[in-house]
Amino acid sequence: MGRGVAAESRLPTSILGNVFEAILGAIFLDGGLTAARAFILEHLVEEVDRVLANRHPRNYKSLLQHYAQKRYFEVPAYRVVEERGPDHAKVFRICVNVNGRDLGSAWGESKKTAEQQAAKEALDTLRSDAPNGSDAPNGIDAASGIDAPNGIDAPSGEGGTHETRVESRPSGEPATSEDGAGTKRNAGDAG
Repeated sequence: MGRGVAAESRLPTSILGNVFEAILGAIFLDGGLTAARAFILEHLVEEVDRVLANRHPRNYKSLLQHYAQKRYFEVPAYRVVEERGPDHAKVFRICVNVNGRDLGSAWGESKKTAEQQAAKEALDTLRSDAPNGSDAPNGIDAASGIDAPNGIDAPSGEGGTHETRVESRPSGEPATSEDGAGTKRNAGDAG
């Protein structure tokens, strides 16, 4: 592990997922399909139940990207529109643009967190703009039960307070993104 990951009090979900997959693979190779199936059922039954009940955290950036690519043949563009606070406790306001329209903006203690919330705002806007939900993004309708995963409150005025309570979850990289200077680049490019 790198120093940055080692310094964290909790491992990223991507690393935890890789460890789980390695353990599962070893169980399968050593004990076969029956042992692997028993391990999965013992350790994932609660998560499977949450997914089936539609109560798992959403990756709003991924949902928005799929919709934008299908509907407009483009990916959402995220940009930092405001930063507040000292370097050690900075908060960011991110705006997301799809098809030439700013569809949502949100505050977060990290750019990633603010992008997730801005994507949720954009999906809500697209859903409300669609007549009777006919053109709403797949899976984004009133019956789906989608709620913000522990909302983000914007800072209130100068020197305001900010609170973020967002659950850890895997997040896919957008096909393109903007760095802090507003330069668009492909996610796979070195930057």
